Amino acid sequence: MYLFLSTTVYAFVPSNVNFQGFLTDINNEAVTDGNYTVTFSIWDGENETHNELWEDTQTLFVERGVYSTALGPFPYSLTFAEQYYLGIQVNGGNYLKIDNHFIPFTSTWTAFRANTSGGRLVKSISSDYTLSHNDDIVLASGNTTIKLPQASNFKGRLFTIKKIDNTNTLSIVSINGETLNNTDISNGTPLTMNGQYNDMSVISNGTSWFSIGFSMTDFPLSEQQISYLENVSSNIQDQLNAKQVSITGAASTITSSDLATGRALISDGSGKIAVSSVTSTELG
Repeated sequence: MYLFLSTTVYAFVPSNVNFQGFLTDINNEAVTDGNYTVTFSIWDGENETHNELWEDTQTLFVERGVYSTALGPFPYSLTFAEQYYLGIQVNGGNYLKIDNHFIPFTSTWTAFRANTSGGRLVKSISSDYTLSHNDDIVLASGNTTIKLPQASNFKGRLFTIKKIDNTNTLSIVSINGETLNNTDISNGTPLTMNGQYNDMSVISNGTSWFSIGFSMTDFPLSEQQISYLENVSSNIQDQLNAKQVSITGAASTITSSDLATGRALISDGSGKIAVSSVTSTELG
């Protein structure tokens, strides 16, 4: 059984790719019309000794030898930034090959994620935006809010967010009470970035989001909170430990209650602060 095939890709990054093929029999005639079970697979090498990266089995109707389908969606690990090969089996038979090799993806397929950095998509935004399957690295400017998608739909997915301007505030929020580093950022308490070139990467475990690296600081401290530490010159805990634990000396008699009003202060027989019977009126 032989085949001829073509693909259709788009100017944007789709989740599926249209795929069309032509099946012939051993006499190079179109196969009989009907349903056929076709298994498509993607490999990192030209034969079965290599690694299978993706597989999908479909029941397709073939008419006059021609069939058409959509392949995908593909796992995030398939960057299409390197050479891949397509394996096709019909009704569980042998792989259809060209010169005993799987079918190599052409530049059309490797361009599937051409607008990438190391196979990761790069997008620039300047207005509020919700991350999707078409995003990897997002460069943000302006007073912008980026919304994380539902974690259960993006298990294992990594996003990188970077603030590229030197003014404005970039806010990151979640939906439906989902947390980032176990902190709810969905109800008016976003994570904010104010410094130019601050960035962070977030990953989903299927229920929540977690940061992996944060160039500004560890979440959830804000830049304003960090500024409180600017003049600290040594270990804060050591400085606290060096402070007097409780008030001693003359003031020890006035630490737990207020003084009588309008009275003159004196030193008692123990050298402690005390209230005299002389009023402020008498003192003139």
